Amino acid sequence: MARLFARAACALAACALGLPAPRAARAEEPGGSAAPAGLVHEAITNGQRGSVVAVTVSVQNELVFAQLVLAYRPEGESDFHGREMKLVAPGTYRAEIPAQGTRGRTVAYYVEARDKDGAPVAGRASAQSPLIIQLAGELPDGPLAKDGGPGVRPGEDDDEGDGLAGQRIFVGLLVGTGAGWAAGNGDTNADTMYKPAAFAFAGLGQLAPEVGYWLSPTLMISLQGRFQAVTGTTDVYADGRIYHTANYAAAAFIKTTWLARRPGSAHPFFSLAAGIGQIRHVVTFDSLRACGPSGQDVCVDTIAAGPVAVGPGAGVFIDLGAHLVGVFELDTQLTFPTYSVNVDGNLGLAVRF
Repeated sequence: MARLFARAACALAACALGLPAPRAARAEEPGGSAAPAGLVHEAITNGQRGSVVAVTVSVQNELVFAQLVLAYRPEGESDFHGREMKLVAPGTYRAEIPAQGTRGRTVAYYVEARDKDGAPVAGRASAQSPLIIQLAGELPDGPLAKDGGPGVRPGEDDDEGDGLAGQRIFVGLLVGTGAGWAAGNGDTNADTMYKPAAFAFAGLGQLAPEVGYWLSPTLMISLQGRFQAVTGTTDVYADGRIYHTANYAAAAFIKTTWLARRPGSAHPFFSLAAGIGQIRHVVTFDSLRACGPSGQDVCVDTIAAGPVAVGPGAGVFIDLGAHLVGVFELDTQLTFPTYSVNVDGNLGLAVRF
């Protein structure tokens, strides 16, 4: 009460002197940091072990966002799982930390608002400094269901990392071209050695469809094809017959991708792939003029490498929307027993669901 009278007296004195009244201090988070603008949430500090924890947040009118995500990390895990928060009342959103996320003694969480590109625009705590719930009691008898136990809607997938729940399937289509080391005899002009060996282009380019499954928020296993179109070669006309040069090559790879999760819409990745098939490079035999309808054109042929190929890759995923991803990648292939080193550059789009 004395403090209240003191504040009132101070305000009256300021008014008499023509000074602005002192402003109330801004509410602060525990630890002294100012509460984030746009989101209002009272931190949950205690919960029951093995039970669902409901998290609600209020959104201020001026905040513009496309998605609200509850991210939580069970004790003993390094990655955050994510659930999209649902509107339950005007300005109020809700999501649940499932029972399998509260089996330890603590669970960490934070809330993040994101724009249409997936970039954060407001948050309550963060992955680097999350809120901590202390969990008391013993685990309930009986195994916990995969859907998270009582109170969790069936079909929700809480194993997704820091993003939309349930987005485990990845389907992409990329286009690109490549170049690599060409050595050996031609595919059609099989009695002619290409020398000296040199780097050569792989022709027009290739389609690289990919279908994958995210085993965790940062690890995907996928199957990727490489369907190469070859142009610019010259057929061989001899003995009344036409010997057509190769105009395609195909290969398939099993691929593992590790994603570097970071704030923002661009996510670098590294990959390793192993597969089987052929990669062709277009070469010109300058000294061989025995091709084409006239039989006097310079011979342009292909040299196939493979059929086994392995190699690393790297690139970046760019979030273009809730389910749409832009992809840029560089892939290398070391082939044997027919040796070559090839480098592909691919660009395309993917969807995740």
